[in-house]
Amino acid sequence: MGKSKPYAQVLGQVGRSGEADATIKQAMAEFKGSTEEVRVMIANCDLALLRGDTSRALKMLLRIPSDSPHYPKAGRDISKQVVWW
Repeated sequence: MGKSKPYAQVLGQVGRSGEADATIKQAMAEFKGSTEEVRVMIANCDLALLRGDTSRALKMLLRIPSDSPHYPKAGRDISKQVVWW
């Protein structure tokens, strides 16, 4: 996935959410249907969490397919949010 996740996170952290959204949108289009698509979905969840939108992040995390190699990370992220929500 290259630098899409860290770059989008940094943009979100410095208040450049429009650019972060555009980066995620571009990455979603680029990696749609690939094994990396789930990583971009998780990055999008991370941005939602940075904005304090826990509900949106949880909804996105719940869409991670159980057969994805990234499913365990999504499960850990969900459990962390449920504890803090």
